[in-house]
Amino acid sequence: MFIYWSLFLVVMLVQLFPAKSKTQYSVRLFMSLLPLFLYGAFRVNFGLDYEAYQAYFETIQTYGREPDDRMEIGYMYLNMVLPSFRSLLIIQSALLCVTYYYLFKWYVPSRYSWLGFLLLFLNGPLTIFFMLSGIRNGIAISILILSTRFIQQRKIIPFAALTCFAYFFHNSVILIAPIAYFIANGNVITNKSIKVWLIVMLILAITSSTILLEYVGVFIMTNFDRYTTYIEIAKEQEGVVGLLIAIFSIGASILFLFILKDKQLTAKEMMLVKFTLLFFISFLLGPLNMRMSQYFASFFVVGSLLIINKKAHKTLKHAYFALVFAYVIYSFTIWLDSPNFSYDTYESILF
Repeated sequence: MFIYWSLFLVVMLVQLFPAKSKTQYSVRLFMSLLPLFLYGAFRVNFGLDYEAYQAYFETIQTYGREPDDRMEIGYMYLNMVLPSFRSLLIIQSALLCVTYYYLFKWYVPSRYSWLGFLLLFLNGPLTIFFMLSGIRNGIAISILILSTRFIQQRKIIPFAALTCFAYFFHNSVILIAPIAYFIANGNVITNKSIKVWLIVMLILAITSSTILLEYVGVFIMTNFDRYTTYIEIAKEQEGVVGLLIAIFSIGASILFLFILKDKQLTAKEMMLVKFTLLFFISFLLGPLNMRMSQYFASFFVVGSLLIINKKAHKTLKHAYFALVFAYVIYSFTIWLDSPNFSYDTYESILF
């Protein structure tokens, strides 16, 4: 963890450099993400799935595709054409950094980039760490984030094309992308829409505590064994932890919605609002989450920054950010104690 916190410190120190123009902001973002690229591109035996991905690359290079290979075809061919596993890590890390560059460039004002990176690192279990560990899913998430300009512009054909491309790297995106496109409409947040959102969340919160989702979990584990780890994590969130995450999801949604109620938002802002709400609601889905939290975690970061400049009662804003920081810090500490945590040490070919 020492290297992770060192990386975090370097990135935060870069935020001290002034960015009074778009060019300066671009340079500062590049300098912020360069250490992250080096961190990811030259990692060794880092993350939960590193050895499995390396073994798959060597198998593909030696024997080609096996008859029972269930890996997505895009990722399979990427392993076939690249000269080394290291080149795969370099490409994936570069894509991740390009994605974060445009995420901040498009959606985060320069004066708040420090807060954006702070939330990004504290939410590392669903952003940086997850995308570096789950290479295929990281690629799909990157493509989805980069495609959001088409959601904002309501251009469904290029968005669908990018979704299909992302599907060739991780099939879960085919479940997430349509939700993202159709939920991110331009409807203003009103009392009626707040009631609808909260009713849906309450229904999901109640349903997730019943035996119904147990059958869903069994079905997923039987037919999609690659998601077994995430079903087990969902089960671990039952009890006290599950209650806390439900309180956070519903409480943060209420504050978020009332802060933005009846505000005149641009298409871009409304999209970020809806994505943030999808992030909140994903925690109530249990085994049905299907990594939805990871897909929208980055938008939770930028969506939270959106409310800073919106006129609202200061108490609501303070309560919202208090809840957000309580969540990211608490979830980060739980993640450190998880039996699936595999980041105690960091190895790199650079040192």
